[in-house]
Amino acid sequence: MRLIRQVAVAGTLAAQHLVRLAYAQNSSLPEHCDLTIQQAAEGGFFNSTGTGKIQFARQDSQHPLEPWYMTQTLHVTRDEKDAWRTQSLTVFLSVPESFVGSDEANKTNVCAYRMRGLNATAHDDGSCDELLSDDCLDAIDDLPAMPDSDGNCPSVNVQDACGQGFFLSTDPRLSCGILGVARPFNFSSSACSISGLPGSDLPDNYRTFTGIGTVTLSLTPETDDDPYAMYDLRVRQPAPVLIKARLGASGSVAYQQQKMLCIAPNKVVEGSRRPEGDFPPSSASGAERPRAMILALAVSLAVAGGML
Repeated sequence: MRLIRQVAVAGTLAAQHLVRLAYAQNSSLPEHCDLTIQQAAEGGFFNSTGTGKIQFARQDSQHPLEPWYMTQTLHVTRDEKDAWRTQSLTVFLSVPESFVGSDEANKTNVCAYRMRGLNATAHDDGSCDELLSDDCLDAIDDLPAMPDSDGNCPSVNVQDACGQGFFLSTDPRLSCGILGVARPFNFSSSACSISGLPGSDLPDNYRTFTGIGTVTLSLTPETDDDPYAMYDLRVRQPAPVLIKARLGASGSVAYQQQKMLCIAPNKVVEGSRRPEGDFPPSSASGAERPRAMILALAVSLAVAGGML
């Protein structure tokens, strides 16, 4: 079984590489841009989306930052014989068009981290209250600050308080969390961004960037996962995402903030499957399982190339 899965991963990586080349040739975006943003630029289809607002405050409270938006998407693909299915979860960040390329944006660094999806009903405002314990949220509040330069994103460890971790490690077995990023990014250029996002309700005059590396779950006849049950779960599971930002206001010292959102991609696009069954499910169903996520991580790292 392990050999089958290793071969499956290798086949998926090769297929993803060919897809990347095809999109790079047809996309209006530069070739180095991430595959997911290239697909979205070419009118890519998402089965479901979910969007939440991120409100950072400037040190000068009289001039607050315009809100940012985080969108989680779910996209399902299958081969011609319906023997191979993939379910891809991607997180995008959208910021005001006027912010991109500004002096403030050039001095802004962002790190992002994701946890496994939760078997709990998402709040409309994307809040993580009552979805994560008070001890967990307190531990997240006490995480280390962003680096003072364009170095690596800080490691985070909330495993004991949260029962799972954010993933920002070279070894996926060390955490039950999912793909994080190792390098901060900023919004100094709009080259790898798009206006809007298919299936979402973003405001006008916003630019959308790929947020966190795509988490791809591959389901084959050799796996024991029911693709419909997995889809029904992922559409409704809110995934905790932490955004840590070192904001560089023009002419002033940079300051740091972080926001935590729990967003589910529960806005199903017309023509896509509507989730069925009870939710939250029984404990036997579980949340995203580490085995599947390790498989997903291998695909994500190769395709994303360490996104952000």
